[in-house]
Amino acid sequence: MKIFFERRETDDEIVVVHKPYFMYFFIAVMAVVLVTTNMPENPMASIASIVLLFILGGVLVVRFFSMRGCNKEVIQAMKQGKVEMSGSKLSPSQPLTFRIKKAEAA
Repeated sequence: MKIFFERRETDDEIVVVHKPYFMYFFIAVMAVVLVTTNMPENPMASIASIVLLFILGGVLVVRFFSMRGCNKEVIQAMKQGKVEMSGSKLSPSQPLTFRIKKAEAA
């Protein structure tokens, strides 16, 4: 899915960019759940936090299965020493980027 990552392929390298928006969503949901569970005597807050945790769990499952092939490719390239990493998971201007060098034809 284009929501979680972007994969571009050229003649000499593969570029995989992890988009930071899922991390923002994850941090926001966890902050809301933390605040609502610490509210005294508010039954709607605990129900809302349970619903938010189920939504977060669903998004986590979708993200896991949509990025499975991409992560497998990156891990395999890491074992071969062909990966160059840059950026940060939380930076929108410099997102986490993997550059995988393709094997040169002999």
